[in-house]
Amino acid sequence: MAISKTAKASLGDKGISGKRMYNGKEVRPVLYVGRQVGQGKYMTGMVDGALVTDAKGLPMRLSRIGTAA
Repeated sequence: MAISKTAKASLGDKGISGKRMYNGKEVRPVLYVGRQVGQGKYMTGMVDGALVTDAKGLPMRLSRIGTAA
């Protein structure tokens, strides 16, 4: 079966991965669902099995955690 040009292009090298680092450790993205407590639903991160939280103890949004390496 033939592969289209766009499919061939997507099989190539992806370059630099979009992994985020926080305090020298890799952040694993997870979906946080806090609707029942009035916090909404958004992407956050986990490091060593624990959510990355701010000073108030709320999970930080993934876009504000560390830097994409």
